[in-house]
Amino acid sequence: MAVSKRALMRAEQGAKSARARLAKMRMKYEQPNFANIGAQALGGALPAFLPAVPMLPADVAGIPTEGLIGAGLIIASTQMKNNKAMVEALGSGMIAVTAYKLATSYTQDV
Repeated sequence: MAVSKRALMRAEQGAKSARARLAKMRMKYEQPNFANIGAQALGGALPAFLPAVPMLPADVAGIPTEGLIGAGLIIASTQMKNNKAMVEALGSGMIAVTAYKLATSYTQDV
């Protein structure tokens, strides 16, 4: 009798813990992360300021410079522990601008 009571208590505690983890996971994914949204917007705006830097070429082997910088930021973010998501979002914004530039240049050439 005591063994079954102990097993029931453990099962109830496990179910309670699972419900708490599920609620925490839902809260994490349902709420927008404004820091990442801001970092991605900043990544999209940065390429507008890159032509002001005289040392940077406009493109390297046909790939716009901001795309290479964005890819470098994403690769660097894999090695980070702090601010990993923000650096990744910054790089994603820069790559999105690169994709837009490449798509518009392709449609103009056709």
